[in-house]
Amino acid sequence: MKRQADFLSIPIEIGRTGIVSELAMELGKKIVPKWSNEWECLDDNELVYYFKGVVILEDQLFPGGAGIGSATSTKFIYRTIQERHLDEEYSLADWAFQYASNPYVPFDTGNRHGAKTVFELFEWQNNYSKMREKEQRDAMIRKEEKIRLKAEAHAERLRQKEIRDKELGYK
Repeated sequence: MKRQADFLSIPIEIGRTGIVSELAMELGKKIVPKWSNEWECLDDNELVYYFKGVVILEDQLFPGGAGIGSATSTKFIYRTIQERHLDEEYSLADWAFQYASNPYVPFDTGNRHGAKTVFELFEWQNNYSKMREKEQRDAMIRKEEKIRLKAEAHAERLRQKEIRDKELGYK
């Protein structure tokens, strides 16, 4: 039980203070590779501090997300925070987004598309979705137009064949 207490208390304290001591850094090197979902037993305040502590610790241990990248546990911790409705206004997500150099923090997106804040990322995603919807609508319109033109061309060929057949006395 002591290991679990250390495991949880180190990131919580880092998240609470924003300070990574040498001891915490050394212990962090041992526990970061062993993240699990033990954070689910934390109360809401501890969970928020734990998340912040893990973000800070991972950023110290893995600058730029090198060596951790998409394997970051912060995305799973943040999902728990979202499930508990602890960050409805995305202020914690924005803090993590701006603090962490790993592009997978906190949403597991991997590509931030030049956004400096979560809100810029949301705006980009919204614009991208609208652009994709417009492209799909335009593609459907082009497809329908192509089908219409093909049908008209076929009808014209049939009309021309009918005229030729009448001229040649086939009908």
